[in-house]
Amino acid sequence: MPSDPTKPLLRLTPSADQPRPIGRARPIPSPDAFPRDRQTAAFGPKFARLAEILARGDGALELRADPAGLAPERLLVFEVRGAISSFAASIRQVGGLELVDEEELESDEEDKQPVAYLLVPDMVALRSLESLWRRWQAGQLVRGETPWATVFEHLRDLRAWGPDDRVQPTDRTFLSAILDGHRDNDLIRLEIELVFRANEAAARLSEEEATQALVARGGRVLSRCRLPDISYHALLADIPAWAVREIIERKIEGIAGLDAVMHYPSAVRGHDRRDRRS
Repeated sequence: MPSDPTKPLLRLTPSADQPRPIGRARPIPSPDAFPRDRQTAAFGPKFARLAEILARGDGALELRADPAGLAPERLLVFEVRGAISSFAASIRQVGGLELVDEEELESDEEDKQPVAYLLVPDMVALRSLESLWRRWQAGQLVRGETPWATVFEHLRDLRAWGPDDRVQPTDRTFLSAILDGHRDNDLIRLEIELVFRANEAAARLSEEEATQALVARGGRVLSRCRLPDISYHALLADIPAWAVREIIERKIEGIAGLDAVMHYPSAVRGHDRRDRRS
C-alpha cells in the first residue's frame, strides 16, 4: 500500500549489514526497568506543566516560548534503556509522531544507551503523548498502547533538542578558528542542516523560519538542498561573524536556538568572506 505523502513518516537510519554469527545465538536479556518513583520524579513535572497548558486550550505559542519544554514542531530527545526497535514499535501506536533518527551512545556492554529523536508535529500528537504518560501513571493503558509502558519504564532522559545538541564541541573549535581575525560584520559561509520533515509544506515552513532568522541578523541564504531519499534538508548561507559567535556560545536566543535546525555541520572551507557592512 503506497504511503500518504501528506502524513509524517516513521524513519529509522538502517544499520550496516553485519556478518551472521556461527552457532547458537545467546538470548539478549531485557534491561531492568527504572523504579516508577524515579520516573515520576524525573518526568512528572514536565508532563504536569504540559497538561496544565493543554487544559487551557490552544497553548502552542506558550509551549514554544519555553525553548527547553515539550512543544509542537519541536524535536525531542528520548534516551532509553534497551533496543531502539522496541521504542520504534511503540511510536507506531501514536498517530502523527515522527521518529526522525536514532543512534547508540557510547556505553559498556551491560548498559546500552539508545537515543531516539522524536518530532511532535502538532498539538494533536502532543496531547496523545501527554495522555499516554498520564494513563501509564494510572495503570490505564489499553490494548495496543502497552508498548509505551516499556518506553516510560526505561526512559533515561526526555528533553528538547537544543543548542548543545546542534553545536558540538568540535564544531565550536572549528568555527572559533574560522572567526580568528574577522570583524563582526564579515560574512562566514555556513552549511545549516535542518530537521528533515517528510511533509513538504512543513519543510517549507521550517526553511522559512530559518531563513527569516538569518536575514534578520544580516545574513543571506545562497542555496538550498532537500533530498527526501536520504532525509536531508540544508541551507548554504553567509552569516555575519557576530551571529556565528552566538552559535559558538550556544545562545538560546540566537540561531543556535532555532527549532528548525538539526546541526551546524561546519563552515565551508575556503568560502569565509570579509565583506563588511556599514
